Amino acid sequence: MVRRSKVPVIRVLVADSQRLFGEVLGTALDLEIDLEVIPHYPTRGRAALDAIRRHQPDVVIYDQWMLEVDGPAATRVVASFSPATKVLVLSWYHGPLQIQAALGAGAAGFLPKSLRLEELIEAVRRAAAGDPLVFGEELARLVESIDDRWQGGVELEERFGSLSPREIQVLRALAGAAAPPQIAEALGISIGTVKNHIHHILAKTATSSQLEVVSLARLFGFVVDSRLRLPISPRPPSPAPVKSGAAGSPRPPPASGGTCSVMVADTERLFAEALGRCLGQETDLAVVATFPVSGLAAVDAILRHRPDVVLYDLWLRGLQGAAAVRALREWSPATKAVLSTWFHGRPQIRRALAGRPVSMVPKTSALSGVVDAVRAAHARPLEQHWAELLEIVEILREGETPPDERLDRLLTLSPRELELLHQLALGGPAKRIAQEMSLAVGTVKNSIHQLLAKTGARNQTEAVAMAREHGFLD
Repeated sequence: MVRRSKVPVIRVLVADSQRLFGEVLGTALDLEIDLEVIPHYPTRGRAALDAIRRHQPDVVIYDQWMLEVDGPAATRVVASFSPATKVLVLSWYHGPLQIQAALGAGAAGFLPKSLRLEELIEAVRRAAAGDPLVFGEELARLVESIDDRWQGGVELEERFGSLSPREIQVLRALAGAAAPPQIAEALGISIGTVKNHIHHILAKTATSSQLEVVSLARLFGFVVDSRLRLPISPRPPSPAPVKSGAAGSPRPPPASGGTCSVMVADTERLFAEALGRCLGQETDLAVVATFPVSGLAAVDAILRHRPDVVLYDLWLRGLQGAAAVRALREWSPATKAVLSTWFHGRPQIRRALAGRPVSMVPKTSALSGVVDAVRAAHARPLEQHWAELLEIVEILREGETPPDERLDRLLTLSPRELELLHQLALGGPAKRIAQEMSLAVGTVKNSIHQLLAKTGARNQTEAVAMAREHGFLD
C-alpha cells in the first residue's frame, strides 16, 4: 500500500496460535493508511518473542492462549527487552481472571475476539498512543472484585513466602513438568521425600492439586517458566516482501471470467470481517458487505444477496454447515458453499461431506489457500467438485484406523470444551471453573462428563494429559 509521508505509521505484529486468523487479521490491519503490519505471523510463543525482539514493533497483538508462552508471560518478557512495545492480549475467552492476569503483567489492553474489526483497529491506535483499554462485559465484575482479589494476592504471597528453599526447588521442578522420580534424581533425595515436600507445598499454599499450585505460582510470578530462559538468537530483520495484494502475488482471474461475489458466514465476527476485507482486495472477487454469525442470519443474507460462493463455518450456530449446504441446494442452487473449520479431523470431514459442499478448507491453511479455494469453487462445475468429494468419501470409508485415535477424539471438541480443558489444567473445584466460564456448577459438571466421553479419558487428569501431549495445552 502507498502511504502518505505525513501520516505517522504504527508498526504492528500479530502473533496468534491460529495461523490463518493471524494472517487474515494482519492483512486487514495493513490496509489502514496509518498501520504497517510486519509480514510475519508466528504461531508459537518463542517464535513470537524472537520476532518481537528482531522487529521492535510499536504494538503487538498477542494470543492469550499462545502455545509455549501465554499472553501474560509474554507481556512480562517483552517489557524486559522492548519496553516501548505495547502488548494487546487477544482471547476468545475473557473472564475476570484472564483480564486481571493480562493487565497485571503490564499489557496495554485485553481484547475479546468478539470485537468488530473497526473496534480492534481503534484499540491498536489507542494502545500506540499510550491509552490503556479493556473491552468485555466482565470489566464491571473485575472492578467490583479488584479489592478482594488484591487481598487474596497478598495472602497468597504470604503462603508462597512460607515455602522453604527445598520446597521452592520442588515447586520449580513441578512447573517444569517433572515427575517425582525425576525430581528425586535431580535433587539427590528419595521419592518419598519428594512426595512429602509436595504434600507440604499444597498444605502451605492451601491448594488442592499440583496443577493448581503450579498455575497460581506462574500466574503471580512465583515461578518463571524455564523455557523463557532459553536464548533467543538475534537475527537482522529480513527485508519485507513487496505487497501486491491481500493474498500475496497477483493471480489470474478464474477460468469462468468476470467477478465472483463472495459472502463469509462465520461464528467469529472479527475473523469474518477481517477475511472479508482481505478477499475484497482481490480484483476478481466482490465481497457482500455482511458477515452473519448465526445460521439463520446467514441463510437470510444468502437468499437476499445470492452470492456465487459462500464461505460457511462448519459449526455456525443455529444451522451448521452440512445442514445449511443441503438447504441452500434447494433455496439457492447457484450459490456454491465452501465449508471452513478450525477442527478438521476425520469426524469433521465426514460430517462436512454429508452435506456435499463444493469443497472444504481448513482454517489452518494460509490466506492464499482460502483465496484459491474460493476461486476454484467459482470456476469449476458442481459435478467436478462432487466427483472429487465422492473419492474422498471412499478413501475415508476404506481407510485404515487413524494412526492416532486420541487426536481424532480431541479434534471433536468444541471451542467451549477446549476452554473447559484449559480450566481443568489450572486445577481447582468446579465452582471456580463455573465462575470463570460464567456457567452454573451443574453445567460445568455435565460438560466435564461429556468431555470425558468424547475424549475417552477415564478422568480429568488423563484428559488434561492427552491435551498436553497433542499440543492443545501449554
